[in-house]
Amino acid sequence: MWPYLHFLMHMVPGYLADQLLKLLGKKPRIVRLYQKLGNAVDQLDFFTQNDWSWSHGNSDKLFSLLSEKDKEVYDSDIRKLQWEKYIGNYCIGTKRYLLNEDLANLPVARQKISRIRKIRYTINILMFLLSLRLLYMYLRSKTARELWKTVLGLCVRWLANAGIPLHNQTL
Repeated sequence: MWPYLHFLMHMVPGYLADQLLKLLGKKPRIVRLYQKLGNAVDQLDFFTQNDWSWSHGNSDKLFSLLSEKDKEVYDSDIRKLQWEKYIGNYCIGTKRYLLNEDLANLPVARQKISRIRKIRYTINILMFLLSLRLLYMYLRSKTARELWKTVLGLCVRWLANAGIPLHNQTL
């Protein structure tokens, strides 16, 4: 599935962006960037696509040998971990100590991520609509037309609910 999504969501927009950069007299760089991203994902494929299991018998045995006081001091029960808080602290720590970034820029970064997410959702919808439109043109059946109208109506409602103006409302 990844190769198809990579092509549709990265390479096609990348080629379009590079063509736009060429028209603006700038050096095209997006496709090369996405090719590097694809290579990095391919390198990590073995580790991300396999299931891993480790035994924890030695840890359990060591924990059972601790006194009650030591069990409180060296609590190692992973079930008590608050994952949402842990991941938040992990990301903040990575940003601050590993990347040496200033945390004062965090609100701006969150706004940028929100904007990028909205752009990604919009592109996903446009790619889906384009695919549906091509299917409609290919099939030219009543069912395809009804499906097209339904999906298009849902997209228009979603965009309206997201606060994206679809027409000039001042008229």
